Amino acid sequence: MSFKRTGLFALVFVLLLGYLYFYDNPRIEEAQRQANAPRHVVEVAKQKVARLHLKNQDFEMVAERRGQDWQILQPVKTGGDWGMLEGLILAAKEVEQGRTVADSVDLGEGQVQLAGFGLDPPRVTVRFEGDGEEPVVLFFGNDNPDGRAAYLSWGNQQRVVLTQRWRRHQFEAPLLNFRDKRVVPFDMDLVEKLEVHLAGRKIVASKQGLQWHLEEPVQDRGDNAAIQRFLEQLRAGRAEGFATENGQELGKFGLDKPHLQITVYEGKEGVAKTVRFGGVPPGDNTDSRYGKFEGWPHVFVVERFLIEDLSVTSSDLREKLIFGFDASEIDEIRQIFPDSQVVCVKTSETDWTVQMPEGHTVHPVDVRDWIHLVDQLPAQDYVAESLAEPARFGLDRPVMTVQLLKQGTLVREVRLGRRGERLFAVGNGRPQVVEVAREVPRGLKLNLKRAADSSEGGS
Repeated sequence: MSFKRTGLFALVFVLLLGYLYFYDNPRIEEAQRQANAPRHVVEVAKQKVARLHLKNQDFEMVAERRGQDWQILQPVKTGGDWGMLEGLILAAKEVEQGRTVADSVDLGEGQVQLAGFGLDPPRVTVRFEGDGEEPVVLFFGNDNPDGRAAYLSWGNQQRVVLTQRWRRHQFEAPLLNFRDKRVVPFDMDLVEKLEVHLAGRKIVASKQGLQWHLEEPVQDRGDNAAIQRFLEQLRAGRAEGFATENGQELGKFGLDKPHLQITVYEGKEGVAKTVRFGGVPPGDNTDSRYGKFEGWPHVFVVERFLIEDLSVTSSDLREKLIFGFDASEIDEIRQIFPDSQVVCVKTSETDWTVQMPEGHTVHPVDVRDWIHLVDQLPAQDYVAESLAEPARFGLDRPVMTVQLLKQGTLVREVRLGRRGERLFAVGNGRPQVVEVAREVPRGLKLNLKRAADSSEGGS
């Protein structure tokens, strides 16, 4: 290669470096600056937000934080959903900026207009205010042409960027989402008493220490787990809509004579909180019912599934394990059938002997499991408060009687009677007759082995 050609290539290379330095280097630096810039658009101090203003294409809402509650002031005065409104603050903090599509120069010189991005007026405006703090404002516009992002501006609208489209959707939820939709607000830990009125029946239960007890229609030990589940379902109940903001005409909604009424009493002072469920909305085909919490003016609508879950009987809330006993020193068990019986006696700390039928053995683990099954035998329903008519429940001729003894003294006896497809039980420790699962006799069949089979298996 000649010296002249080599010099020409060197000159071109120097000119190229100069172009990159004087022309493209600033662009590269700007691109790097934008790449390294914070992606989040605004900083919102969650604990300092006292008021928020949300305006989208469907409604305009003003909400105010009051202590541990949110109150909606506009377009209707009502309680706010704490989680949803607090979620707006968190959502605003997570809004990220993408590529800049218009800067202050473009907007200032009128080369582009905010209206072209759906930002004049904005499709969504959300404003956060704090006491003594500068308001934080976000403006969301339309989707960009390919529909993959949305236009975004903030503050004094001196810049338009792209952001994820779904970020805008968080602020376009319907007003219903931001309202307090609880059917009755209460604190689970403070509930000391419960009343349920359903179809003319009344259930009253009160808490004594850690144990629930039924007071009406019977006096009995309550089922702690069942009552806990009931209260959790009640607390989790949510309205699916609102019929009116002023429910003074209770009769119009069937709330003057409610289908179901529940009152919880909080604290030792017994602060009552009552909710009523009344009539069926017109044309609803019983899928929903009107409801009203006595502390709020509005009438709401709930799905029938909530009503079904809350429509309990006294049996649902009563103690289910009514045959329990102290199994630690049981040393004899008996199964009595119409035509035979099984008797097993404990002969050592680990061994049991089968006295009847002769020629059989039983594994100690099987005996332990059998005793546990009797102890944990649950009632499905209470059918009578006393055994005045044994034949009505097949208990005049039991299909099985189980007895557990300690040093010759009867500790627990359970008789099982069958009428048709239903199985009933009564124990020596309580007068009530209960219904139990039909499979109970099969489950209580003790696993005996012939002595010959046992010896062959062990040889």
